Parts: sequence; structure tokens; C-alpha cells
Amino acid sequence: MMWGAISQVEVGPLVRVQGKIDGQGYLDLFRYRLRRTYPGLYNNNLIFQDDNANAHIFKVVNEWFGKYGINRLGWPSKSPDFNSDKIPNSRPNF
Repeated sequence: MMWGAISQVEVGPLVRVQGKIDGQGYLDLFRYRLRRTYPGLYNNNLIFQDDNANAHIFKVVNEWFGKYGINRLGWPSKSPDFNSDKIPNSRPNF
């Protein structure tokens, strides 16, 4: 599995992940990388988005985001990706 981060101004790190990941593994994976790549997360200039995968909603993850005051974009559980190829009738007919 690969983990990566992007913003409208830059591409963050791409990291190879071995095996399954839990909440603590998720935090270990990105917390230091995010601070270096996206310091605006820590002063509320950016909003973090993840997709409510199990590792993203562990209590330890939610507490960490709260502790550092990082704004998260609300995301419906089990929602489809924004990839228009996966959403029926979302592609224009030319």
C-alpha cells in the first residue's frame, strides 16, 4: 500500500506501507511528515481530508488531531471517491 499527500500548491511525500495499518500506525506514518510538508495544518490555514477508513477514525487519531487543533473536512462514512469514473452518470456526454 502507498500513502501520500497533496495540496493545491504542492505534492507531499509518497510512502510505502507494509501490511495493514491501525490508528497508531496511521499517526506514526504521517504526523512528522505533515508538520514538515504542511505546517499550515497546525495554524488552521489548511484543512486535512481523509476518507474515514478504519485507521483514520481510531480514538487515538481523533484525539491527536484535536490536541493540535488541526481542522478536518467532514467526510461521510463509506462515501464514494470524487473520481467521476466511479460515480454513475457523472461524466458529460460529448
